[in-house]
Formats: sequence, C-alpha cells, structure tokens
Amino acid sequence: MKKTVDGRIIDKRVIIDKKLLKSILLDIKIKNKISWKEFAKKLSVSEHTLMHDWLQKDNTIPLNVLYSIISLDKSLSKEKIMNNVKIIEPFWGQKFANGKSKAKEINLPDKNSEYLAEFYGIMLGDGCLFSDLKGLSITADRILEDDYFHRYLFQLIYKLFNIYPKIYLSKDSRAMRCVLYSKNVIKYMSELGFPIGFKKDLHIPDFIFQNKASLIKCLRGLMDTDGSLSSHPHSKIMIHLSITQKTLKEDVAIALTTLQIKPGVFNKGIMLYSKNAIKFCDTIGFSNKKNILKYKFFLKEGKVPKSKQVESFIREKNKEIL
Repeated sequence: MKKTVDGRIIDKRVIIDKKLLKSILLDIKIKNKISWKEFAKKLSVSEHTLMHDWLQKDNTIPLNVLYSIISLDKSLSKEKIMNNVKIIEPFWGQKFANGKSKAKEINLPDKNSEYLAEFYGIMLGDGCLFSDLKGLSITADRILEDDYFHRYLFQLIYKLFNIYPKIYLSKDSRAMRCVLYSKNVIKYMSELGFPIGFKKDLHIPDFIFQNKASLIKCLRGLMDTDGSLSSHPHSKIMIHLSITQKTLKEDVAIALTTLQIKPGVFNKGIMLYSKNAIKFCDTIGFSNKKNILKYKFFLKEGKVPKSKQVESFIREKNKEIL
C-alpha cells in the first residue's frame, strides 16, 4: 500500500455515512472476535486511525481500505455499500508518491456561490489572511468545534478551492486552527474585500448583500464562528453575535433587518431575543454541531443547554465504543 512521507495512504477517498461505517466496523469486530489492534493490523493502518479517524469521526477513508473492510464480512453487499458512498480524488499532496513537487490545481469559485458566502462569513468571524500572503487561518475550540472543523469546514474548503487545509492543535490551550496555504486563495479573498493581516473595517461585501441566499449563508458562517446560542431568564433563548467593529456590526444589523429579524445593537455586539432568536435559527440556521445540538435541545426541552453540558455530551459521544 503506497503512502506519503507523513504516512497518509495514496488512494482515492470515500465519503461514507458515519453511522453506516461505524455499524460495519463494530459488526466485523464482534463477528471476528478480534481486538481493535488486530483489526487495524488486518487493514495495515494504525489503531488510532481506525478507532479515532474512522470510528469516531467523519473522516474520509481510502477506497482500497473500504474494499478490505467489506471483504472481512461475507454478509456485506459491496454493490449496495458502494451505491451509498461518494468517491473523491486523493488529497493533492498524495498524488505524487515519488516526492516530486507539482503546483496545486487551485479552484477559484464564482463569487455568487452560496458556499463562498458562508466561507466569507466564517472568515469574518474567526478567520484571518496572513500578512505574508502565504495562507489563511481559522481558529476554534478543539472540544466544542472539533466536529465542525473536521466534518464540515474541511470539506467546505475543498469544495470551494480544490485543496484540503491542515488542522493544528495547540499544545498550550484548547484552541485549534484550520490553515490553508495558498497565495492564490489569499489574493482572491483580498480581491473580494477581505483585509490582509489585521482585521479592520470589516464589511459584508455588496455581492453577498445582493443575493438573499448568499446573505443567509454568510450570516450562518458568522454565527457558527463568532456567535453563541444561550438561555435567557426572560426570553428563554438568546443569540449573541460578538462583533465589536462598527462597520461589520452595522452591516450585520442591516442584513438581519433585511431578513425581517430585529437586532439589538450594543457595544459588545448584536443580541437577538425570543422570537427574533428563534427566527434567526429557523431562517439562517447552523452548520456547527454545537449550535445544532443546542437548538434541538431548546425545541425539545424549552431551554438552551449551557456549553459545558454540550461539551460533556460531545466528550461522552467521542468515548463511546459500543
């Protein structure tokens, strides 16, 4: 099995439903009465890759490894499984096993793309363009937003730019960073209006304002990175968009008003209460799992759980191996 210098398997990747893959892996382990270490050895991968990347996360899996997994259980229908997966090209860095370099084939999306609008909102929230023009970075909490980074943002960036980013975990804090190295992407984002280096005079660009669907997606990206959903003693539910820059705060207030959501503008950002918070959730929604979980809990229980409760839930789920 060919691998890159850093150990990644050089092969086409498969996007498969997390629940389906988990069910297959657990069934095979039980039927064959093998340990996770023995299972990993059969697939020629590390135990960490098997248990962490494929069993607990929603990462892609090499095509040939999926074939090997299917071959371990004769009751599985290869045809049925392959009809329910999506095959994508290998990561750009895996295409060159001989170590020879080749320029990355960057894709620059149409500026009217709703996905680009969401990405722009993400950048407005917790992103920055490096002042040396070498790349961009987005920061998040490694516990609450691990799923968002690995499941959603990772694939969103690839869908937009045809490049997979790198994710780095801080050794000193709970922070993690999603970093994309590409001068072409930086130049493109700058041309769209995003500032290089220090984030000042932030705006929602006109091309996003002109498209309602794009405006909704942009606000979703901003909410998923710089917003919070929490309980309130009187209104029961509250959204806080932590925006201190005057220019961006004004643009977001206009955007919300355009969508018939009444914003409360304060020094520390924008607040939405009660009906307006609910309308935000229903109209704009979320891609970040922590926000999705909170809102589902609110609809069921009539109150928004604290972040620590959601964190505990996520931790337990990550430990869960049935």
